[in-house]
Amino acid sequence: MDWRGGHDPATGIPRPGLAGPPWWPVSEYLGALRHSALRSSREYRREVSSRSPLIFGLIYFADVWMRIPGGGIELNDIHCDLARIGSRLVNPTPPKGHRYAIIGPRGAAKSTWMDVVVLWCLIFGHRRFAIIFGMTAELVKGDNFARVRTQLKNNPLLLRDYPGFCRPAAGAGNDTTTRFVSSAGPVLVARGVEEAFQGLNVDGNRPDLIVLDDIQGDGGDYTEGQKEKRLRTIRQGILGMEGIARAAVFYLGTTVAYGCLTHDLLRHSLGEFESEWVAEMGFKTAYYPAIIEDPGEEPRSIWPGVWPLAEMLPQRGELVFELTKMNRPLSTGGTMWTPAHFTYGIPSSWMWDELLCWVDPAVTTGTTSDFTAITVAGRSQLQTVGVLESMNDRMDPDQFTENMRMILHRFYPQGLRVIKVESNQGGKYVAHALKPLEREFPGIHIEGPHTEQGKAYHFAIGFTRYQRNQVRHAHPFRAAEDQLLRWNQGRGPRFDDAADSLVRCINELLSDQPSLSVRATANTRT
Repeated sequence: MDWRGGHDPATGIPRPGLAGPPWWPVSEYLGALRHSALRSSREYRREVSSRSPLIFGLIYFADVWMRIPGGGIELNDIHCDLARIGSRLVNPTPPKGHRYAIIGPRGAAKSTWMDVVVLWCLIFGHRRFAIIFGMTAELVKGDNFARVRTQLKNNPLLLRDYPGFCRPAAGAGNDTTTRFVSSAGPVLVARGVEEAFQGLNVDGNRPDLIVLDDIQGDGGDYTEGQKEKRLRTIRQGILGMEGIARAAVFYLGTTVAYGCLTHDLLRHSLGEFESEWVAEMGFKTAYYPAIIEDPGEEPRSIWPGVWPLAEMLPQRGELVFELTKMNRPLSTGGTMWTPAHFTYGIPSSWMWDELLCWVDPAVTTGTTSDFTAITVAGRSQLQTVGVLESMNDRMDPDQFTENMRMILHRFYPQGLRVIKVESNQGGKYVAHALKPLEREFPGIHIEGPHTEQGKAYHFAIGFTRYQRNQVRHAHPFRAAEDQLLRWNQGRGPRFDDAADSLVRCINELLSDQPSLSVRATANTRT
């Protein structure tokens, strides 16, 4: 292992060091990895490894699990966060206190780094009994378990530093393709998710670390019946096992279909959907899209050495990419919009005749209220609209002010001067929250649009704009697009604020166009 980087003295070729996401404090780890005692002292390796699953993984598994194409070692956001979350397991787990859902692209090495965390917990005594559930017994024992078992038998550094752990306990059944009992005491078991496991114990011990790894199967075979069966298994079988109330639980997944278990976890965490089962089980969800688009920041790849941004950008909006890399499957439940209606990318030749920010405020800022949605769009000289930003979140007044400040920093120089706030009870706190910005950005106008037309009418007009190819999105705005895709002739999802803000902004920018003939349905929500 060489963490110094530099150049190979024989060839002059750059020698890759260690890379990670922009927020990752690389120096914190490289200090330990560059220490002169790393190669010569087992005590030093054990001591620095005991502090961090990440350092543990880099010392013992970098050369076998972590090389990316080109030979370097690059960690993505998931790897670093899994290690950070895993380090919390040094503390006792209160009931439902350590339940995490990690949702990321397929192929992002979620399972590999989960194996690192599991081994770290068992070797250093933070957990005594870990069980990994896969879709089937064959899959989990041929993937996760085989990978770990191979290292316990063949990794020379691991064998040298932790001989007692790597040696199986005496007795039949303690070292099989689905079970390893260490001579030091810890237990690791692999099971298919639908196998019988009630009463699972080893010498009276129950699992205190449970991993649910890609337990949904293939999207082509996915059905609502399968979802209900799997949910029943998790709720009653796995999490209902006697004596595991304080076990740490990790759910690793990629969406396989709209409305699947992983999609429920994601939408619940983003506030787009309230899931009874997610709330009941207490999972804390961490979401990692392949293209990370933080507001006000340039897009970046979650793993540039494996998925270059330039290669992924043209794939945005494609069904498979959105499903497996962004975990944002497109709905087909509506009767108006389809994925084909969304066109991405704003031509560099477009000049803005007018820029507009449309705010659809929540009535309150409570956790059960609607969302505050913000849309920024521009009308080009071609009388076509470019949607530049779409935000949708529950915001208190201070958060709203900061989001609007960020938007104005981006678009005020381009000519944004008008902010329209829909007239509802929430509009009062919005007007107050915007007051400080009027001094920071001279010339902005805050207006309160009024309309006698119902929501269905506005959506019908907006839909016609998309049918006429008058709208382009700068990039996918999944919250708004998902709500549009589920809009059914006057009735959409429970939360439709992002879509409502978007269509009203579009309609306002094109309001001087020839009137459109629209027959709104009787089932109109205002």
